[in-house]
Amino acid sequence: QQPQMQQQQQQQQQQLQLQQQQLLQQQQLLQEEQPSITGASWGTVNATESKQLDEGGTPNVQNDTPKAIGVRRAKEWNVQVEENFRLQTAGWKDIFEYRAVYGEPERWPDNDFIKCLRVKKNGYYTYWRRHREAEDRLINQVKLYEYAAP
Repeated sequence: QQPQMQQQQQQQQQQLQLQQQQLLQQQQLLQEEQPSITGASWGTVNATESKQLDEGGTPNVQNDTPKAIGVRRAKEWNVQVEENFRLQTAGWKDIFEYRAVYGEPERWPDNDFIKCLRVKKNGYYTYWRRHREAEDRLINQVKLYEYAAP
C-alpha cells in the first residue's frame, strides 16, 4: 500500500505542477492581450482611484466594459474557472466588470491566482488562499463568458 500511496501523491504533485504551468501560460497570454483590452477605446479605472457608487451604495460599473456575446457553465476545473469562481463568489460577473470599478485585483506572486477582491455589494475585502478553492462540486455553478474580439 505504501508504494501505491507514494505513486498517487507523486501523480497529484505532477498534476498540480502542470496546472500551475498552464496558469502561468494563460496569465502571460492575458498580459499580452491586456493593452488591446484596456486601451483608450475601452477606458480604464486605476486601482488607486476611489470607487464610484450608485444611489444604492453599490459600485457603479462603467458602460465601457466589453459586452458578452455568450455564456456557458464550466464542466471541469481549469485556471479560468478558478478565477471566475473567485470573482463570482464576490458578486462580480467577470474580471472586466471588477477592473472597471477597482482596477486589477491583487494576485499571488507564485501562481498568479487572485489573492484579494472587494465584494461588489458592500466593498469589503475578500482574501483567497494560495491554492485551488473551487471544489469539484461547485464547478458547474461557475459561468464562463465569451466576448467578441476587440
